[in-house]
Amino acid sequence: ARKGRIFIDYLRNGRGNTAAGAFSPRARAGFPIAHPVTWVQVERRIRPDAFTMDHPFRAAQRNAA
Repeated sequence: ARKGRIFIDYLRNGRGNTAAGAFSPRARAGFPIAHPVTWVQVERRIRPDAFTMDHPFRAAQRNAA
C-alpha cells in the first residue's frame, strides 16, 4: 500500500549494484522501455507500457518538424 508515495531506492547507489537506465528494454509484453517522464505524465497516470522501442524516434521526429 504505497498510494501517494514515491519509492527512492538509495540502495542501488553502490559498487556492483544494478539498475535499469533510461531507454533500457524491459522484459514485458509489447517490449516497452524504461523512459524518463515528467511530473505531468505522472499526475496523468501514464501507463508503464506506454513507451516502446520506437517512441523516442517518433518523439524526435515530431520535435524536428
